[in-house]
Amino acid sequence: MTLLRRSFAVVVLVLCIAAPARAQDASTPDLIIQGTKTGTPIEQMTGNVTVIDEQTIKSMQVPTVSEVLRQVPGLDVVQSGGPGGQTSLFLRGGNSNHALVLIDGVKVNDPTTGAFDMAHLTVDQIARIEVLPGSQSPLYGSEALAGVINIVTKRGHAGANDQLTLEGGAYRTWRGVLSHSDQGPIWDEALSISRWATRGFSKASANNGNTEPDGYANTTFAARLGRGAGVGGRLDLTLRVTDATTDFDDAFPLADSPAKSRNKAAVIGVTRSAPLTPWWDHRIFLGWSRDHLTTTESSFDSDLDAQSRQLEWRHTLSVGPDNLLTLGYEYQSRLATIAAAGKQRIVTNALFVQDQLAVFEPFFITVGGRTDDYNRFGRHNTYKIGSSLAPESWHTRVFVNYGTGFRGPTLNDLYFPSSSNPTLQPERSKGYEAGLTHSAASGHLTVGATYFRTHVENLIEYPAPTYIPVNTTAETKGVETNAEIKTPKGRIQATYTYTGTRDDATNDQLVRRPRNKANLAFLFAPQPDAELRLDYRYVGERLDGTDTLPSYSVVNLAASQAWTPTITVFARVDNLFDRDYEELTNYGTAGRSVYAGLTTNF
Repeated sequence: MTLLRRSFAVVVLVLCIAAPARAQDASTPDLIIQGTKTGTPIEQMTGNVTVIDEQTIKSMQVPTVSEVLRQVPGLDVVQSGGPGGQTSLFLRGGNSNHALVLIDGVKVNDPTTGAFDMAHLTVDQIARIEVLPGSQSPLYGSEALAGVINIVTKRGHAGANDQLTLEGGAYRTWRGVLSHSDQGPIWDEALSISRWATRGFSKASANNGNTEPDGYANTTFAARLGRGAGVGGRLDLTLRVTDATTDFDDAFPLADSPAKSRNKAAVIGVTRSAPLTPWWDHRIFLGWSRDHLTTTESSFDSDLDAQSRQLEWRHTLSVGPDNLLTLGYEYQSRLATIAAAGKQRIVTNALFVQDQLAVFEPFFITVGGRTDDYNRFGRHNTYKIGSSLAPESWHTRVFVNYGTGFRGPTLNDLYFPSSSNPTLQPERSKGYEAGLTHSAASGHLTVGATYFRTHVENLIEYPAPTYIPVNTTAETKGVETNAEIKTPKGRIQATYTYTGTRDDATNDQLVRRPRNKANLAFLFAPQPDAELRLDYRYVGERLDGTDTLPSYSVVNLAASQAWTPTITVFARVDNLFDRDYEELTNYGTAGRSVYAGLTTNF
């Protein structure tokens, strides 16, 4: 393994003079970033961004979005045990509730924790994922203190297409996905239904004598419907419903137990957009999400029901040929029933503005600000300013930005029995990033680098042994690098991230955030209907409570081949070299796992 790590380091050093990671070529002029609310060409972006397209998701063959996100620089994914285990995201060293997750514009972070558990979000119906690191609070408000993960689902396309995917493999796993897509003269629709079940393995580590398998089952229905509405207008409906059951271990110290949980979640979004004049567009958006989690046969049985309601009215004005002005109002209500505290609600009314200005053709400036009025915390303001320089002849984009962030305490922070603190102050941040991307050899080589630094005041932490939340301060800083080489039959992608974090109260590293993380992907397509993909992931040492978890490396392999014009067979091997490692102390991970299946179009 030492030789493998050294070899990987050599590859990264050779490739990475390096850049923000991009599963899709970010030097492509027509690549539009939707997470800015207006749809921004990549060369006008004033910050780092990662785009993962549908083809990349398909080539990885993984069942969940969290597995796809493991390749993103600056983003750490941590899962407690196997399928269904709580899955947290740490973006640029921030807490798991500092990353806002959107599904077609709907905010899906849990009102009780402020975070989004990625365990049950499958890749069904996902067309694209954008990761915008750094504070996005001036556009999105609370929960976007460390960034935004913008998930875009598929639209129906011309020519009716029905598809069935069947897969089976290790740990008595099977998965089936049935999908439909079509586009008519007025309506377009894309929908899918899936079932994924596995006998699994023990959530508590087998190294400690735990052998009871913890099963998991997930049923997901996802749909997106759209139609033209008036001259240049459009009406969109997004729907996603998930019903997942998980066996888990919760004894202390962690050991086999009969505990079970059931998570029923729903996401609904409705968008009506239309031009009012040739230079003035407006958009009305309604979003609703709900999470109902019940646990039984555990140390602390619970029944938590939380929901979020969202309204946004946004106006985009072309103020001259080189100036795009966005004005908007947003309402959000977060409601949950929390044990003896009963029903509790946090309501926010916000106004935001963003001005995107092309000072001259290769030089762009973006300025934005937001004011949020909370029924619990009063009014808080955030702002951001950034610029980019992207001369076409240089094949380079240089960018820099500075911004502030904000996150209010969650309902759990304020009201959860025996583990809350009603005197908590809202978290505030200020930070900056600077970086560049460069494309050479007619786009066959892309490299770049980004440096970031963020200071967080009133960071909410849960110190042992009481685990009652308190305010502290912390700092994160680091470097994200990437390089990509493309050939006619394949490509090589390499990323490396250094993330330094410090809790000012203890002078320790923030938990579960490694200083060093690296990824290497080889993709080879010997012919148009065949593909081979190999992924290597290295995660460095990280603090977990009072323990320091050792570094680990994992290699995954995936291959696909068209058998007939309508049938494609595929196979993958996770943890190819059967490495024994832990993402969390005393939680198990899968050994070498083989899966295979086929997809048929009809």
